[in-house]
Amino acid sequence: MLSACSVGQEFAGIDGPTAKNQCSGDSACADGVCQNQMCVALSGDLRTLLFEVTPPAGAGSLDENSGGTRIAGVRFTQVVRQIDEKQGELHLTLGFVSKIRGTVRAAPVATEACVAGDPLETAPLPSEDGTLPARVTLIPRERLLGLPNPVHTTAAALVDGAYRFALEVPPGDYDVFVEPLGGDPDCVRSPYLVVGQRIPAQDVELNITLPVPDSLAVRVRWPSNADELTGWTIDIVERDAGRLLSNRVVLGDPVETANGIEYLAGLAFSGVSGDTKAQVAEIVRLSPPTDRVAPTIFIERSVVELFQGGEGLIDQINDLPTAVRLAGQVNRQGQTAAVPSTVTVIATSIAGVNAGTVAAFSRTVTSEQDGSFEVELLPGEYRVLVEPVKDGQAATEQRLTVSPAATSQAGWVFEVPTQGKLTGKMLDYGGSALEGILVQATSPSPSFAGSVIDLARGEGNLQPRAIGVASGVDGSFELFADPGRFDVVAQSQDTSGFPWAVRLDVPVSSEGKSLGSLRMPLPQVLVGSLVSEDIGIVPSALIRAYAYVRMGKLTAEPSEATSVVPVAETRVDSDGNYRLLLPSTFK
Repeated sequence: MLSACSVGQEFAGIDGPTAKNQCSGDSACADGVCQNQMCVALSGDLRTLLFEVTPPAGAGSLDENSGGTRIAGVRFTQVVRQIDEKQGELHLTLGFVSKIRGTVRAAPVATEACVAGDPLETAPLPSEDGTLPARVTLIPRERLLGLPNPVHTTAAALVDGAYRFALEVPPGDYDVFVEPLGGDPDCVRSPYLVVGQRIPAQDVELNITLPVPDSLAVRVRWPSNADELTGWTIDIVERDAGRLLSNRVVLGDPVETANGIEYLAGLAFSGVSGDTKAQVAEIVRLSPPTDRVAPTIFIERSVVELFQGGEGLIDQINDLPTAVRLAGQVNRQGQTAAVPSTVTVIATSIAGVNAGTVAAFSRTVTSEQDGSFEVELLPGEYRVLVEPVKDGQAATEQRLTVSPAATSQAGWVFEVPTQGKLTGKMLDYGGSALEGILVQATSPSPSFAGSVIDLARGEGNLQPRAIGVASGVDGSFELFADPGRFDVVAQSQDTSGFPWAVRLDVPVSSEGKSLGSLRMPLPQVLVGSLVSEDIGIVPSALIRAYAYVRMGKLTAEPSEATSVVPVAETRVDSDGNYRLLLPSTFK
């Protein structure tokens, strides 16, 4: 007996036909009502939503002379508060896509202030009008609690004797990163970062002038006569995301001094400009060749240039530790059965490096089928992240101390726990089994977004993993998940008339977790239209809705949220209209 819905063949689930939300009267709709032959909720728990709208390929491809723009590939986000549960209507408008056109030029530099580049490098010279070939990247400053926030990159092309670039982006605040791709090899032009550039909803002429770079003559002092740093690279990066702010110099042969030997490097760099509240620090980075087992060293520029402006000294490193070859094994917890895995080893401290100096060192290897692996490390303390390559075994994090006592060490065994089974049964609101519902579990913890220095210190988090599955004929599902906490989302297809079911902050252990019966709630129906201020209606645009979550519970205040969880998605029809079926409850 189907008390709440009737079974139909019109909707094909992932593994076969499944039920549809259909009704002929209110008596079939539990606590809801029958509207347009579909059971719907009288009210809902959602008050604030984050909408993500992605136009389809080819949307808005208009003639350049018409003033149109291409919105395909541009992802729009919009926060909507106070969802009207009674009216159930919401019209979405995509704002104008900002069409950016511009050039890159360089402020003149006096000959005596120039820093010479690599004489072997060849690159295009500026055009006759002074414009430069350059790569321009716009990075959105908005952070969307774990949702991807794509960057927009283009390279200036030579058109009618001038280098020009063009970008089309949603309005907002951006960091603008400019990388010169050519110029005078006798006078280096450094990359340039502008923080907090406002892009309004209109056509924008963004003509960028690279400032006169500052120069920093760096001496890297080494106490011995061995040329151990020959082939290393020195440059300057910004602390936040590690974007390059200077030219890169490969250290050549050292010169002898009374204090040992010194390596000389001339750097040209541009300080970060724009939003002064950002307080972006500049870091001098000393990097080994890729084939060298050695740390990357980070030192604040203010420390390097401590005593005299324009000249810097790096003498914080007195020796490089000797590499240690470590042989290890990955097994199941409490067993000798091998577990093929990816093993990432990240240093939290390195022996012999001064406490005031930040040194980064990591290695990633894949074990053999018998679980064995070898890796060359430096003496020190490490985080070890072990990620099995097959289902059934959980990722784990462990600690490792590498002693300098021997250059070859063996016998290290890392044990991985078993993944837990997250089980349940998908039912409709009347208790009938639902087949073909995709059940997924994702960690609500945001990915680590630390600075370059944070990452160099080995900080970070290991996200628990889970594999999505579809419910079977009887509605049951069983998926593997690492121990941890998850938001569980059961995704029905839009044509079924059912919303998605969402359970927040579900704990899963190696012993597993049963959700029991996971019932589809009645849908909170939201209908409306989607139009673009650029092109009008946007047929086939994908609309995704996310709810804001704070510590495992819904919140209507985005500023308080710690994560977002997907709650619905749909496509816009040919007339520009949409219907979104939101879950009315989260129980």
